[in-house]
Amino acid sequence: MDDWKAVLGIMGTIILLFAVLLLYPTTSEPTMPEENGDFQLNNKTMICDYYSICFLSDNEWHKPAYNAGTNLILVKEYEVNDAKRIKDFFESGKINLVVETTEGVVKTMPFAYYLSYYYNSFLKDQKEINSTALSEYLSEEPAIIILGPDETLKGSSLEFDGKNIYVKGKDSEGLSQVLGKLLLIIVS
Repeated sequence: MDDWKAVLGIMGTIILLFAVLLLYPTTSEPTMPEENGDFQLNNKTMICDYYSICFLSDNEWHKPAYNAGTNLILVKEYEVNDAKRIKDFFESGKINLVVETTEGVVKTMPFAYYLSYYYNSFLKDQKEINSTALSEYLSEEPAIIILGPDETLKGSSLEFDGKNIYVKGKDSEGLSQVLGKLLLIIVS
């Protein structure tokens, strides 16, 4: 007869513990967004799944069909001088992309896609985005000049001379990372 009291006591304790666990939130620390591949840049844009930028429209996050070609969580920490002036560069109605190498063209494709998506689809700004080979570039108009990959460079960098933005990549990965950082400057 005492066995049923012990079983009933154990069952009651289990039910009580289960109820406590359901009613009280966990005390573990929340996961950092970077651990999930997500990081909110501002109230309308965020890095999602490490390699993409998502845009908030009509209270829903939209992820473009293609990724940015580099891990944006890593490149967000890349230090850049003149970030404000670089962002202001994109206020004009026309963006010229000037590419030096064939491999540079391939690495520029995700960047150009996101530029077009951000300005023409998300902001509805209808910017004219042109791409030209370096050998055909007429230097009168401001441009984003993409140099590399070029192993003779000391490193990959993003520079602004007041007229042009220079994206320099020592290797293919470095070029993608600098283009990713430029993209983050634009959408932040």
